[in-house]
Amino acid sequence: MNIEQILESGVLSNGEAVTRYFKGRHFADGKEEKGLIVFTNKRFLFLQKPSGWRAKGLNALQTYLWGNVLSVSTTGLLSKKLNLSIRTNDRTEVSVYSCGRMRDVVKAIIENKRACENKT
Repeated sequence: MNIEQILESGVLSNGEAVTRYFKGRHFADGKEEKGLIVFTNKRFLFLQKPSGWRAKGLNALQTYLWGNVLSVSTTGLLSKKLNLSIRTNDRTEVSVYSCGRMRDVVKAIIENKRACENKT
């Protein structure tokens, strides 16, 4: 997956620009999903190719506005995992992700969150 596929998929809204993206995994309910962790100037997205050999585009499995991200932490000794605490309608949930360059991912999350906070 590359930047052209992200832009052509239609998951971005008007005025939204990709700032960074990484190949990664999302862990939920004992399952691991491979996909793409994408940071835009407005949101955090986890994208995945649809199943099927003729499938095109990308599906947004998770999207969060930067203002809803409460905290970021990492866990694990050998294989690092990224924990995002996110405010949803009436509760806080934690989503767990992993990717190869964890230091770059955490740094990019902090930069994007600060940029969004400075705009408001």
